Amino acid sequence: MGHEIEAMWLDGRPVGEVGPAHATAAALGVPVAVLTGDDRACEEMTAWDTSATTVAVKYARDRFAAELRPRAPASPGSTPPPAPTTRSASASATLADHDFSDPLPP
Repeated sequence: MGHEIEAMWLDGRPVGEVGPAHATAAALGVPVAVLTGDDRACEEMTAWDTSATTVAVKYARDRFAAELRPRAPASPGSTPPPAPTTRSASASATLADHDFSDPLPP
């Protein structure tokens, strides 16, 4: 397991699983709006497209292991911690205004 592909490059730079998926979406004219995954996947997405919102739901520890982000304990009056993101609130507002009703090019 995991020895079929040792490394991939796209446009002259090494990529993980995000690069080919992003390239496919871009070739079809489909914008990537949100990516959730481990911190390294979020970093890779940001390197390809700074307009995509990323949320790290776990931390990569090695090629086959990750540590989940802990949930905040629920108690009356507590507020959840802010979700990590690579975008500002104003950039998120721009995304909310985007029309995704026709995702494929003519």
